Amino acid sequence: KKLHTSKIRHLEFNPQDANLMVTASLDKTVKLWDIRMLDDCVQSLQHGFGVAAAKFSRTNGCYLLSTDMSNELRVYKAPLWRLEHKIEHEHRFIPSLTHFKASWHPLADLFLVGSFPDIPIEDKLLSKELRGVDVYSAKTGRLCHQLTESRLLISLCEFNCAGQVLATSASRLGYVSLWHQRT
Repeated sequence: KKLHTSKIRHLEFNPQDANLMVTASLDKTVKLWDIRMLDDCVQSLQHGFGVAAAKFSRTNGCYLLSTDMSNELRVYKAPLWRLEHKIEHEHRFIPSLTHFKASWHPLADLFLVGSFPDIPIEDKLLSKELRGVDVYSAKTGRLCHQLTESRLLISLCEFNCAGQVLATSASRLGYVSLWHQRT
């Protein structure tokens, strides 16, 4: 069944509703589907650019987080999937890289995304700026914490199910870093 007019970049099921699926596409939409009735989407959420990912919160599935292919993160809230927060975030689209995809903490309504600050071309070679991961609250839409590691460009990040280990990837280079919770 064709659900979008362009390539689908991400799909997943809601962790609390086995019949609710979300898709994110290059056609600049995120669509919510009842898989029992795929003829019409439940809701279509328009974006300004192609969408790399749309993910349900892992705590209860009541939040939906989208990452576009420009510099925007959006948080929607169930049951009507109203836009709660639109966040400008530096994660620019670069065709040769894996697209940035924000992800959820498994036990709290927090999400994280790798950052790629817009450094002027003449400063790129001299830049000592650390790249890293920004952590946001889904409830407030505000930046809560920043993790910095190196000058590697972190485009993917994912917590284990216990929320104690964060894996990050500078995927183009094949590197993975593990961040462990302090005890």
